[in-house]
Amino acid sequence: MSGPPSVAAEPIRLDVPAKISYGIGSLAVGIKDAGFKTMLLIYYNQVIGLPAPKVAFAIMVALVIEAVLDPVIGYVSDNWRSRFGRRHPFMYISAIPSALTFLLLWFPPTGWQEDHLLLYLIASAVILRSFIALYEIPSVSLVSELTSDYDARTSLMSYRYYFFFTGGTILSLLTFRVFLQPDATHPIGQLNPNGYHKYALVAAAIMFVSIIIAGLGTHKYIPRLRKAPERKMSLGKSIKEMFETLSHRSFLMVTIAGLCKSATIGISGALNLYLFTYYWRLDSNSIAILQLDNLLSAVLAATLSRPLSRMFGKKTICMVFYVGAFFLGAAPLVLRHFNLFWENGSPNLVPTLFVQGVLFSFMGISSTILAQSMIADVVEDVERRTGRRNEGVLFSAGSLISKATSGVGVFGAGLILSFIHFPERAKPSQIPFEMLDKLALTYLPVNATLYAIGIFCLFQYKITRKSHEANLAALGANTDAAPAPTAANS
Repeated sequence: MSGPPSVAAEPIRLDVPAKISYGIGSLAVGIKDAGFKTMLLIYYNQVIGLPAPKVAFAIMVALVIEAVLDPVIGYVSDNWRSRFGRRHPFMYISAIPSALTFLLLWFPPTGWQEDHLLLYLIASAVILRSFIALYEIPSVSLVSELTSDYDARTSLMSYRYYFFFTGGTILSLLTFRVFLQPDATHPIGQLNPNGYHKYALVAAAIMFVSIIIAGLGTHKYIPRLRKAPERKMSLGKSIKEMFETLSHRSFLMVTIAGLCKSATIGISGALNLYLFTYYWRLDSNSIAILQLDNLLSAVLAATLSRPLSRMFGKKTICMVFYVGAFFLGAAPLVLRHFNLFWENGSPNLVPTLFVQGVLFSFMGISSTILAQSMIADVVEDVERRTGRRNEGVLFSAGSLISKATSGVGVFGAGLILSFIHFPERAKPSQIPFEMLDKLALTYLPVNATLYAIGIFCLFQYKITRKSHEANLAALGANTDAAPAPTAANS
């Protein structure tokens, strides 16, 4: 073993208000991700006039920089010693800068040349994502500290991802119903720049408040959380320990699978607004209705993820949902290609897309919850092998899974738009259906390949309920998985 285990506190009985407060904190991350995934590409491409490949490149650069920075944040928080514990100092510090830098992203300077706008986008995206990471990684790392129970971790992740998805969805609904409305100058609401500015102001305020609520709601548990051991560190030793932790095979497999799935969701999410606007010819009010699917699917995922994983295992359900999500996501476009789907303007179009969206999002959200819970179970396996608690390092890569949605996914969407030569500042009537059909048939094979890689990697994940309990027993860990029901296991 390369280091002494961290100091463990007695098991925590987490009350429901604390769970809700913890989950509310993910509103900030969900709003940021929804903005990057759904609106940033079309805003900078069709409203600002920056070519789609350049927008995608900027977002990808920010993701690459963040991928290097995230493990450092995780490692520092793993070893941070303060009166406020390992995680909370970073959560509190991130609140104001995250909100302010989100605003910068949606208020680019006017009159700048294209290359200068590109640099502005890259800089603001990098700074924003770095400050959000300062909150997100310590926050999600708390899951493995607040409970060691195999099923309770899935439950706590359900709270987190319920607010993660519903926050972005509710704000998107408000944006399309209230902010992105047509006016005399902008007959297409989705192309109205004033709406994006109002959206940014509201989003920034919610991000700040949600981060503070998450910190305060779990603050009382700080004395009972694990404390970092006192030990001498060097740069070389730190890099070696991070590499040792991140090279865990099951962790690598679930992380690669999550990255592939998130990339597919990112591609779909970035292209959805294009498809809604140009392919299905929907107005902003119809698009707002379709945003409601995430509200229902998030409730279903938060409710069903834990019982399904208890019955069949986290890995099995995750793989089943990967397959289901691909076929559900592809169905409307494949059917339309063969003239077997509702025509634009049909009263059945929006309801059908809504039901399809609910089922697709349910499987996507559930598989995300389960993947994050699977990463939480790696913590004890790593600790048994190395003697170190490295939740921050592990969840830094787990955090990268969700960020791939708005990084790799948007980059892929930008390349697809470039490949089919989709024009900037285009009106729906100017885009021939043949180009839109080519758009759909180009990205579906890309998604299929990514899903296939993800399923293959999930097969390689080896940690089960039985092996997790064996790890706890080998570590002599205190666990809140006692037969008597507790708040942590509800």
